[in-house]
Amino acid sequence: MRCCSWHRTVVRAAKEEYGLKYVFVWHAITGYWGGVRPGAAGMEQYRSSMQFPKISPGVAENDPGMKTDWITAPGVGLMHPRAV
Repeated sequence: MRCCSWHRTVVRAAKEEYGLKYVFVWHAITGYWGGVRPGAAGMEQYRSSMQFPKISPGVAENDPGMKTDWITAPGVGLMHPRAV
């Protein structure tokens, strides 16, 4: 089954079985490729800006590697909320 077809099947089943009106999907866009870099050709309409996640003391203690993680250290290009 193709990706999109599979998603539609899951959404339909969730709505029918549980009576849901809406189904929201979380996407790990920032966890996979770091978002949209400001100034990237063809992406200007998203008005992205670089954001640098702040690691909480608890996370830093449990996972010290997060301080230098490839997604944390260089920042994440987040789209402007009104441009999504």
